Amino acid sequence: MSENGPLTAREAQDAIRAILARIPDAALPPLRIEQDSDGTVIAWNGDTGRYLGSAKRRGRREPDVNRSGGIWDAIEREAVARLDEQFHANGDSLDGLGWEVRQR
Repeated sequence: MSENGPLTAREAQDAIRAILARIPDAALPPLRIEQDSDGTVIAWNGDTGRYLGSAKRRGRREPDVNRSGGIWDAIEREAVARLDEQFHANGDSLDGLGWEVRQR
């Protein structure tokens, strides 16, 4: 891992994973656990629910999918935040930003 230079996305994922691993269970947000009549278990944080037992990779049960998905989500949100800062600084206009923009 780069000590003082820029990180690759993979290095950032590893660094975030290492930071999260150091958070003690008692410091994590309390989750409300519910079980549906069909046995499905859901962990809730506010109005966001996550199904327990459903995380899979290549058809195999893999709880780490929750962590890796969240880590990648953090990296994507960082990318969006940086773009939004540029967009805001440019008066919420695309003119002159040099972005490749597709029309929907």
